[in-house]
Amino acid sequence: MDGTCLNTFKRISKKNLEAMKMLQSYGVTVVPASGRAMHSLPKAVFEDPSFRYVMTSNGARLTDRDSGEIIFREEITPEESRKLLDLINDMPVTVGVQAGGRYYLHGGRIESIIGGFAFASDLEQVTMCDDLLEHVNAADGAEKFSLFYHHPGIRNKVTELIGSEMNLRISRGFIYSEVCAEKAGKGNALKTLQEHLHIAKEECACIGDGDNDITMFENCGLRFAPKNACRDIREMADHIVSDNDHDCVWEAVRIMMEQKCI
Repeated sequence: MDGTCLNTFKRISKKNLEAMKMLQSYGVTVVPASGRAMHSLPKAVFEDPSFRYVMTSNGARLTDRDSGEIIFREEITPEESRKLLDLINDMPVTVGVQAGGRYYLHGGRIESIIGGFAFASDLEQVTMCDDLLEHVNAADGAEKFSLFYHHPGIRNKVTELIGSEMNLRISRGFIYSEVCAEKAGKGNALKTLQEHLHIAKEECACIGDGDNDITMFENCGLRFAPKNACRDIREMADHIVSDNDHDCVWEAVRIMMEQKCI
């Protein structure tokens, strides 16, 4: 969602939203697929019940909002979460966790500064707290951990440490990484939804911009990438469309209409 549906200012443009509503009018099931937690979704999506199925936390959860059923769930257990936090306890890393559909950021002065910078958008709902495990235990698992490095040099050390000690999925960024359960991912969540709705891979189209979209691309018949997407995603795409500041979702839908995919 970020980097595709949302622009630089974390807003869904009028044309992108119109494109998604037009797809729905043709009977297409539109599924927001986001790295965000459920309660951190943009209001235009979160408050609209027509978006029935929502994929959150990089595919750690797939929820049917009509019934409240979690159709797919692959999360980091409370025990694994404790071990992860113990591993990085003394490192210069700010830690956030998504659990129970909400986002929590560990408190403190430096954490407040980093958290305020990272989540300045009013579309993000972040709760500062002193004990992340309290929320993980209450939700019986963590959907995703977010690691903000206080300096880039710590990234490789943290990644290698977690990789050597735990079986978790780590996406690497320059000053930011995401940690999910090994089997979590948009691809596995999408396959579960396809089975749930009895639709084939060839009947699915997607748009994505980051490494966390690769498995989703592998399980879609038609793939779009905005110009701002990472190289691997652009190479996998069937079509390159305008960047996320220039209505890339609207352009993707226009191409589908022209090619009579709908």
